[in-house]
Amino acid sequence: MSKNTAILFFSYSLEKESQVKKLHPNQKRNTLLLKRLYRQTKNLLQKQSLPVFEYNEDRQRGIGFGQRLSHAIAEVFNNGFQQIIVVGNDCPFLSKSDLQKAEHALKLGKQVVGRSCDGGAFLIGLSKEKFCASKFSSLPWTTAQLGCALTSNLLEEGPVEILSTKADLDDSKGLNYLLGKFSNLSFARILNNLFVPKAQHITFNIIPLSFLFNWSCFFRGPPLKS
Repeated sequence: MSKNTAILFFSYSLEKESQVKKLHPNQKRNTLLLKRLYRQTKNLLQKQSLPVFEYNEDRQRGIGFGQRLSHAIAEVFNNGFQQIIVVGNDCPFLSKSDLQKAEHALKLGKQVVGRSCDGGAFLIGLSKEKFCASKFSSLPWTTAQLGCALTSNLLEEGPVEILSTKADLDDSKGLNYLLGKFSNLSFARILNNLFVPKAQHITFNIIPLSFLFNWSCFFRGPPLKS
């Protein structure tokens, strides 16, 4: 286990998330989907060799998304870690490879940005010696400008590793797009069975995962909901 790098899982609890994020108009189905997203991410993180710190609304402090995230990052750094990988729970394509690339880049002295198709970010890798809480918290969080602003901010402090752009899920439009384009994946098949009448199920040709991870997306919504 690395003694220098930790993962910050920054997310609302399932109860709170189901109240503020609407991926499906049916509340029960919306909750089922959010639960699937949360568990998929948490299971992935727990399989890594890095320590994971989960911050939901009970541990978050501050006014606005930027302050809450900055405080959480500072607290993890204060536990003795020199690098942090920050992720949320709304990117169904977050992978072990993404986490490993981020960890490796941080070890080489680079900070990391994984930008989402909506202009946000699904992963952020930060170095304690380069982290400025006031600048970080003032970035345009939960907007389509976040990815560019974050990348520019980190580049001011040194080299940045840019991961492949990926889709995330923030609203019903994103869900509909995912069901239509990625139904070959086990995750999307589950969604198809849950939310689409059986008579409307569509069979798609198998698409390589490497292609999906670099798909150019056409829906938007903030990567981490405030």
